[in-house]
Amino acid sequence: MMDRYEAIVVGAGIIGVSIALKLVENNMKTLLIDKCGDSCGATKYSGGVFTRILDDEEEYRWALKSHRFYMRYLNRADFINWGYLIIEETSLVEDDYEEYKRDVNGLRIVYPDEIPNILGIEVRLDDEMGLLVERDFTVNPGQLLEFLREVYMDMGGEFQRANYKGYSKECKTVKLDIGELSYEKLFLCLGPWGEDMPGRYSLSRLISIPIYKFDVRINVGYWDETLYGYFRVDRDSMVGGFYDAYPISDVDQGFGVPYDDSVSYALERINLRLGYKPNIDDMWRAPVALSLNFKPFHKQVAKDVHVFNGFGGRGLILGPGYIEDCLDNVLE
Repeated sequence: MMDRYEAIVVGAGIIGVSIALKLVENNMKTLLIDKCGDSCGATKYSGGVFTRILDDEEEYRWALKSHRFYMRYLNRADFINWGYLIIEETSLVEDDYEEYKRDVNGLRIVYPDEIPNILGIEVRLDDEMGLLVERDFTVNPGQLLEFLREVYMDMGGEFQRANYKGYSKECKTVKLDIGELSYEKLFLCLGPWGEDMPGRYSLSRLISIPIYKFDVRINVGYWDETLYGYFRVDRDSMVGGFYDAYPISDVDQGFGVPYDDSVSYALERINLRLGYKPNIDDMWRAPVALSLNFKPFHKQVAKDVHVFNGFGGRGLILGPGYIEDCLDNVLE
């Protein structure tokens, strides 16, 4: 007899894992499927930055909910680097502080003479201050995924390594390279690989974002308006992403080594802020599927079949909160 699950989740990135955790919390017999035994895919190769400070009001609300999600599960994790510092013009810092201080715990203004001590490096400041969110964090996203998957399995969820081959809405079965499984509800969380979305390539754009690992140690993760990039702590290095992106037509093009001109651009921007060009220990690219309006979306594509997509590289920040908004209605 074919194994039957109340819920099957395909894709064990941050979106799939977040959904799977919520399903087992609702006492549903749940199977999480991924092509990798360990973490892989776009989430693993993302920047690994979490902050609740966002310009968009709706995304800000999702980020607040995501933060509560992480605090619920990460109380025994030892790989989080706490603190996220945003460096921007003084007027923007002051405005943001007034807007966010009601909801964001551990939020404080950091003045220019404090910033070198916090970052552990000298910086060149030009009418700028910092806004430090002490309870936001940076994290190695691969470690985060593996940790959350273990939490999910400790709660009774099942995991299967397999290659997804599609589904039959008539038979309510998922097709895998190892056979077929029966579902009551199916959640497709394939990120850039989400080809089951009807009209997927007209609804979204595929891009690839370069990320670098520098031999510079900082004390907190930070976003820098001058560099126009974000950074996270990673042992004796910092990992940084710059918004230099390449359009791609296929997800697999999104991985690999950044182009030479992007490497030069990254080093020039770092030199602008720090006064020297650091060595690059490692560099990679991460594919991102951007929805047409740059918002995440959830769509029911068949009876009891749901697609979550379009997080645009912000799944760590927005994903759990967005799912919190959507999933209760799906499960009714």
